[in-house]
Amino acid sequence: MMISMNAPWMTVYKEISKIFECDREVKILYNTEEQEVKIYVDNSVKATALDILLKHEYVFGNVTLKVNVYPANDIENLYEPTKKVIEKMKAEDDPAKLYSTAFAGNDVLRDVKKLPEMIFGGWVYVLFDIHPAQFFTDDMSRWNGYKTMLYEDIARDIFEPRSGVSLCTMVER
Repeated sequence: MMISMNAPWMTVYKEISKIFECDREVKILYNTEEQEVKIYVDNSVKATALDILLKHEYVFGNVTLKVNVYPANDIENLYEPTKKVIEKMKAEDDPAKLYSTAFAGNDVLRDVKKLPEMIFGGWVYVLFDIHPAQFFTDDMSRWNGYKTMLYEDIARDIFEPRSGVSLCTMVER
């Protein structure tokens, strides 16, 4: 058996690729010369939400990995209503709307719940789907696989931490 190891910056690329693999509007590429993960998004509003939420720089010793979001359409040449939606999103900085927009059309996000504002402000719960893991040595007793919190763990790694936001995994009842 041969074991292969990747550099830590490749792990970041693979995590970003995994969480957006089911999203048809998002394409992820890795540029080895520039140590950059390029995220191309067909929807400009979604691209803006991702750009606000994602970490843009990872430092691994003497290697710095950059993560950049590129909208498919040029932001300068958008229609006025779309520009207004983007400006409003940036001004409000509402985590519930940002996560809902960033994961629109992506099956890994189950729901975004926003609790009403109390004394200290509202709290946002971002609920990711359970990811079943099946192992080569599994038998019929583990037919559905092991339930993991893969998407939640990836989200904790790739998104900037925000006050009042809790990344969670939805459990089945």
